[in-house]
Amino acid sequence: MVSILRRIARRMGFVHRDELAGKRSFAAGNISRLTSDWIFYPTSADSDVRAGMQVIRSRARELTQNDPYAKAYLRACRKNIVGSEGFALQVKARDSSVAPDGRIVYRLDKFANDLIEQKFYDWSRKGICEVSGRFSFRKVQSMCVTGVKRDGEIFLRMLKGSGVNNYGFALQLIEPELIDERYNDILPNGNIIRMGIEITPQRKPIAYYVREYQPSLGWNQSQQSGGPYVRIPASEMIHLYDPERVDATRDVSQMTPSMLRLKMLSGYEEAAVINARVSACKMGFYETEMGDQFEGDGKDASGNPIMSAEPGQMEKLPPGWKFNSYDPKYPDQQHGPFIEACLRGVAAGLGTSYATLSQDLSSVNFSSIRAGLIEEREEWKEGQVWLIENLLNPVFANWLEMALTMGAIGKLPLSKFDKFNAPKWTGRRWAWVDPLKDVEAARAAVGAGFKSSTQVVTEMGGDLEDIYEEIKEESDLAAELGLEFDFKGGGKDAGKSDPVADGTTEENPTGPTNGLGKGNGKGNGKDVSANA
Repeated sequence: MVSILRRIARRMGFVHRDELAGKRSFAAGNISRLTSDWIFYPTSADSDVRAGMQVIRSRARELTQNDPYAKAYLRACRKNIVGSEGFALQVKARDSSVAPDGRIVYRLDKFANDLIEQKFYDWSRKGICEVSGRFSFRKVQSMCVTGVKRDGEIFLRMLKGSGVNNYGFALQLIEPELIDERYNDILPNGNIIRMGIEITPQRKPIAYYVREYQPSLGWNQSQQSGGPYVRIPASEMIHLYDPERVDATRDVSQMTPSMLRLKMLSGYEEAAVINARVSACKMGFYETEMGDQFEGDGKDASGNPIMSAEPGQMEKLPPGWKFNSYDPKYPDQQHGPFIEACLRGVAAGLGTSYATLSQDLSSVNFSSIRAGLIEEREEWKEGQVWLIENLLNPVFANWLEMALTMGAIGKLPLSKFDKFNAPKWTGRRWAWVDPLKDVEAARAAVGAGFKSSTQVVTEMGGDLEDIYEEIKEESDLAAELGLEFDFKGGGKDAGKSDPVADGTTEENPTGPTNGLGKGNGKGNGKDVSANA
């Protein structure tokens, strides 16, 4: 009876207050016939990952093998996060001393810093840093970026000991399928094995269970089902992944949001190309009013008639036959905009720009490409910071500890590990879109005291100390050979022609003390040897 009265009231324009309360809630929370297929029950991150990990990983690999846009995305990630030179290391170990006024002064230990940098560069070469001897450390970084973007994760085992190499430290790359996601258990000590990783109730990783190598499987190690497993302590492993939920033990491909669209787009392009090719070859068909059966140019394996299609193909018409032209007019004018719209969605899901993904610059102008590049480069820099925090810093710390233990870095003592463990990494940087204006802006910022010369050079991907040393070497070499050049690389004569730009005045002809090319105020004074 109540439901009948409510229906009558609704027709008369009255709405029950319970229904009005529902209207005031979030629209995304409403369940109706239009949203009934939209998931509305909560799931854990691990349950989602476990359900789709293997399939998504396999499909992501297939896409990057065969789809040009997926391949271009991985290439862009490697080029912009790691780059052709990899990350540049600067060690910033400092010694402290007490100034006459009681202040504590920190000075860079140049001797120790240079020595550690030289030894790390030597270890980073191909044949030393990676246990198989096939990869340099730059290549290891590149493969890690590829693995995380494509597979969602990658593992590195840190091998230590005198038998590894002169530094007692090397890396072993492990693909994610060797950590069995189907291995789950509850241990007597209260720990949990979740998708091949042993964790505490607080989700701290304790160990990783890696499938043992099975010679009988040959090339199909990744298809191994179950154990036996090798338990590797978490202190010897680096698990590289970038989870978006706090309870995610493992992760899926970062390409996941765009994979289905890429696959559908690939199928559409294939059909469009085949259609265009056939329409370009087949000019038309022959018809007869006699009702004769079509015989074609032969039959396939199932007995169906087939016809050949060759460019400009024409045949003589027998009596009673007429020609009917075939012109599908496809791909049409909407083909290009449709492809572009699809790729824009793909690019948004991948976190890159449409221009980078498609290599299509036909619709951009200076302002739009500048804005797009700035936004995209922030994405690359975020990836660089992630790689520094999760790979470079842990690798450097473990390498340094073993190298000091092995006595591979001169006479630097292990007791000063905390002092020497002060790496600063500089990732790849990009050319300015408008170099002249950007240089003028940087120079003005330094002159006004808003930035230091070190900051400006670092933003350009350089090292101020290296630049100054190169300028001095060039100047000394020119003087030795009796040559004269106008060296203005931060020297005392730099910028005199523009007193406004460099901040010089008649009262202060040398410009501000924090001007471009002056001291950076960071205590780069007298060097103190680490052996002192």
